[in-house]
Amino acid sequence: MPKSSHNNTRQAPEYYTEVLRILIATNADAKTYPAMAEALNAQNIKTPTGLIWSGEIVKQLMKKLRNYKLYPSFIHQHLMQLIFEEKLTLRETLPLFKSRLHGTK
Repeated sequence: MPKSSHNNTRQAPEYYTEVLRILIATNADAKTYPAMAEALNAQNIKTPTGLIWSGEIVKQLMKKLRNYKLYPSFIHQHLMQLIFEEKLTLRETLPLFKSRLHGTK
């Protein structure tokens, strides 16, 4: 049975939109997970639980996005909503689903 997302970490839709836009932009530039975390921290965006971002937290988030059937999450739900509402295209989101062969530290 897949894990469920935690209700205590749900954020406003704008939060997920901003996180996704930063992840898409930095991942498209082939940034490492730590660099993606730096980009989120530079915008003063905390994790859903209020922590600062680290490479490991970004790695786990990306794992949830790529393995959404196994790890349901609010971020994936919001991503699908943005695509459905045509606020993001599938082409724009492709960098999120490319496998990472490096930069996972």
